[in-house]
Amino acid sequence: MGQDNLTIEYDDLVSELKRKPQCSDKWLKLIHVAEGSEDIEKILHTYESFLLVYPSNAFAQVRHLDHLLRHNLFKEAEFFFRKSLTNSHSVDLWKRYIDYVRHISAPDQHHTIEEAYEYALAHIGQDRDSGFVWSEYISFLRNKGTVDERQALTTLCKIYYRAVRIPLRNVDSLWKELEDIALHLNDVDARNALARLSPAYMRARDVLKQLDNFMASLDPPQVSGVYIPPSPSFSASERGLIGKWKNYLKWEESNPLGLDGENIPTLHLRIRMAYKKAVTSMPYHTEIWFMAYDWFDNIGLKEEAMLMLTLGLKANPSSHLLTFTLAEAFELKKKYEDVHATYLGLLVNLREQLENCSCQASVEKESWKVAQQNPAGCSPSESARHRSSVDSHQVAEIAKRRTEYGLVWVMYMRFGLRAEGTQSLRSIFGKVRRDRWATWETYDASARMEYHHTGDKDVGSRIYEKGMTAFGHEVDYILRYLEFLLSINDPTNARVLFERALHNIAPEHTTPLWQCWSQYQYMYGDLEDSLKLGKRMAEHNLSGIIFCQIRFL
Repeated sequence: MGQDNLTIEYDDLVSELKRKPQCSDKWLKLIHVAEGSEDIEKILHTYESFLLVYPSNAFAQVRHLDHLLRHNLFKEAEFFFRKSLTNSHSVDLWKRYIDYVRHISAPDQHHTIEEAYEYALAHIGQDRDSGFVWSEYISFLRNKGTVDERQALTTLCKIYYRAVRIPLRNVDSLWKELEDIALHLNDVDARNALARLSPAYMRARDVLKQLDNFMASLDPPQVSGVYIPPSPSFSASERGLIGKWKNYLKWEESNPLGLDGENIPTLHLRIRMAYKKAVTSMPYHTEIWFMAYDWFDNIGLKEEAMLMLTLGLKANPSSHLLTFTLAEAFELKKKYEDVHATYLGLLVNLREQLENCSCQASVEKESWKVAQQNPAGCSPSESARHRSSVDSHQVAEIAKRRTEYGLVWVMYMRFGLRAEGTQSLRSIFGKVRRDRWATWETYDASARMEYHHTGDKDVGSRIYEKGMTAFGHEVDYILRYLEFLLSINDPTNARVLFERALHNIAPEHTTPLWQCWSQYQYMYGDLEDSLKLGKRMAEHNLSGIIFCQIRFL
């Protein structure tokens, strides 16, 4: 393919990914095209753009850094290390940091290199894949040279003592090396230390076996050297994978190594690392982010807990779970402006989805009309049945999304009333009234909040009446309105509403209204009115409801 064609393909892919930034296939293709161009600026820009969407993707971090180092862009590499290292769980990335320090350090700067190893192991030394880093560190200490061989071996033993307690892939070989050193020293203290360490080593071996069993199905697959989390499909296999991640995380939280006392920070490091791996591998499953938030919050790491929510929402901007949790966290800190921004952000995303869903339904409907003018392959009746099925699915999908959207408004209004009072509630409800996607539940919630907070029956009734303009055909809404009027002891307006509803709604949908009104009449009405109502219900074939009400009495 010519260079011009590569440029055109690259630009087209960039444009498509701006519209759909989480399309894994397009990203893989873009990376392939960028790498094939051998244009370092294009390659670096591709990985930088990729890491904006997948900020903790270890595979892309390593590839990006390799390009920087290969082209001697050391200043940029150091900036990348400062930006990415401390939040990364990638053993490979930390290993490149050590290699870089060794590369730029003078031969006699042993202390600097030791600090680099210690810094790296403090972050990824509990990872089972970090065993080769421990081995390399030990090898470095062996080879740096010292006058006192016994002192050098004693120093090495201290590193081994730390490593053999960890379920590393090479923990058995590290233990064998430590035994050889103890034998060489021929020292009582060394043999006693080995005996004291043996239970911890055996436990590390056992835990490694369990860890291997967990990770066998959790290690992410790679395509072209890069792992890109797929969009959620919610298939049975995917749900099974989420279950396995949850089991693994709970297992890490259960402290299988039995760490306690002064080793609690090590336990926290292991669990933190596990959660970082989980959210990197499964970023589009909000329950994992919530589990991470909950764990960080419970151990008092409030800032990291908030970061989990923030990053989780960046990956899942339409998540009710993460939005509500973040909003509550802000509310507890009395950061009310942030709460408003959080709710409004979710509403914007959900509204956009509703608009897109509605537009798609309209486009498909127009396409079907055009197809009907030139039918091919099926009879008109078959085509009509198919169209009806598609329409029903689209209507149900829009209704579902709209209900979820209305729930956010309700939660937002609850916050406004709870934290800032009636004025805030009314301000938010003012936005609801201007929103064409608002649901009847928002009017119902606003009316009841007003009544229970202020005791003003008229305000609640007026809100319900306003809602009748848009939702006068919704039986559920009218039922809630009717129940409200009866609860505030306003039977006159309740009767008017009931009769109006019977006039406006098809008889086959009015059964819940008859049930509500008849129960009230049989409980609190006079005998003459109850008998008249019973006769009307019998005329509408609702005698079953009458029987239920009599039994109730």
